[in-house]
This record gives sequence, structure tokens and C-alpha cells, in this order.
Amino acid sequence: QRVRKQVKELWEAGFRVSVVTRKAPENDQYRHLPGLRVLEYPAPAETRSMSGYVREYALSFGWAVLRCVALRLRGRIDVVQFCLPPDVYFPLAWLMRGLGAVVITDHRDLMPEVFAARYGKPRPGIVAALRWLQRRTEHAADHTIATNNYFRARLIASGARADQVTIITNGPVLERVDRATADPALRGDHTYMCCWIGMMGRQDRVDLLVEAIGHVVHDLGRTDCGFFIIGDGECRGQLQAQVAGLGLETWVHFPGWM
Repeated sequence: QRVRKQVKELWEAGFRVSVVTRKAPENDQYRHLPGLRVLEYPAPAETRSMSGYVREYALSFGWAVLRCVALRLRGRIDVVQFCLPPDVYFPLAWLMRGLGAVVITDHRDLMPEVFAARYGKPRPGIVAALRWLQRRTEHAADHTIATNNYFRARLIASGARADQVTIITNGPVLERVDRATADPALRGDHTYMCCWIGMMGRQDRVDLLVEAIGHVVHDLGRTDCGFFIIGDGECRGQLQAQVAGLGLETWVHFPGWM
């Protein structure tokens, strides 16, 4: 979601933009835009194991190298932006810098923190390795984009210069929000409508949201509220099972991305 907004802004500002990304149907909307090139590679299989993540990152890194080198052979690359995590692209960042490009790193999550959130108390050696990768990434970057002050502080601690870290927050596209009109029918039979929007990964702990909804409905007796968990992710099926187990199907809905 974030990179699509960035790509649109750059393209509308007159930049020539190329995007290296995994193959996905939602990329089709960009193929017809003049001056914007989508360079896809086969999407690695979704995984939940450590070995699976290693395979996924290795495949993505290899394809990124091939696509970037092929792109550079066609012409000059002025700026290259790496969308992180994972922090595995610093060798490619050094290569691109050596070929004359300015390197930007855009951190959406921090790998050590995400790993701890997903796996509880991870092995100290793994956390140390992830922090090493983070430091290598910051040393290879000319400028860093972070989403909040905590990210900024952690990246500066990893070697980024304070004057080279910019906070760019994420959120809805305001022009689309302004065009929206209220549709009371979306509430269905509910008097009030509460929405949660985002990815449903293990580190996002949407299960705590479902527990809170159970407290609101069963303990506080607020049966006049409908809760819409909008989005998708690896934990969606588990969350739906949790909702069923708590007897919340009447009040909790999963419409997917809207």
C-alpha cells in the first residue's frame, strides 16, 4: 500500500519510475502508464518457518539483483529505494552506489522487533544477526525514511546519521477520503460501526482486538455495535476461528480489502 502511493507521487511528478516486485494481480493497474515500468519476478511461496523465510529472502534478493542489473544496462539509474524489511539488500545497495545511484532505504518495520513480536523470546544470536544486518543496511544508505520517532531513534542507533533520517508517516490518501460519502447500509443491523484496518500478521496481534470485542459484547453487553476487521493476512483464518469460538459471528465481520 505504501509503495503504490510513493510510485504514484513520483510518476505524477514526472519521474521515470521502475518497480522491482513480486508478481501480483494488483500490479496490472500500473502497466499501461507511460514512463512506469513494472519488473516482476515469481512470487515465493508464503511461509511461516525460519527456513522458509531464508528461502524467500534469498530468492527475492537474487531476482532483485538480476532485475536491477538488467535495468542499469538499459540506462542510468539516479535513485534506488529499498523497501524494508528484510535488511538483506545492502550488497545490492553498495553495487548501485558504485554505479552512480543515490540509495534510499524505506523502513516499514524493524526486523529485530518484528522477529521478537512473532516468536516471543528469540535466541540472542538471531537478534544480534538481525541488528548486524540493520547496521549494514544503514551504512549503505545515503538517506533513510522511517515511519515514526521510535524507528528513527533505532535506525540512528544502527549507524544512520540524524540529519539523513526523515520521518514520512503512512495513512489514507486524503483526496480519496474527501470523495467518500456516508453509506448507512454498510452498518447492516448494527447501530454503531467500529473498523480496524490493516495486515493481519502474527506480530500485529489482532487476536487481542478480538478478545477486546468479546469483552465489549459479552461483558459490557454492547450488542448494538458491529465490528469490521478490514484487510487480510496470514492470521485471518485463525482470527475467524477465534471469533467463532467466542460466539461473536453476529458482531464481527471480515470483508477483506475494500
